[in-house]
Amino acid sequence: MKARPLPVTAAAVLMALISLAFLPGPLLPGSETAPALVVYSGIVLGVAGLIAVVGLWMLKRWSFRLTVVVSVLNLVSAAPGIPFAPGAVKIVPWYRSWSLPSSSSSSCDRSRGGL
Repeated sequence: MKARPLPVTAAAVLMALISLAFLPGPLLPGSETAPALVVYSGIVLGVAGLIAVVGLWMLKRWSFRLTVVVSVLNLVSAAPGIPFAPGAVKIVPWYRSWSLPSSSSSSCDRSRGGL
């Protein structure tokens, strides 16, 4: 029997935690307002993730591809929630938050021998 590499073990544990978090979707508060497609696709992704975890744990070749597909679909399904979540913070680009110095103030003090 081959020894399971540490990254595969870590990936299996993380995928199991993420997949288990998706399973109680319809029972969570606020799921009544979410579209049924979103709620039930989360359950399907949770079950597919658990299948991938079993495959990773047993070192099956197909489980790597399934893990990648489930992870990408999890990211795609979570992406709309980031900017549209209640209480989401509007990100201001760094270049807009800086103010240019006015012409009356200078950054160097000429009285102390500055250029």
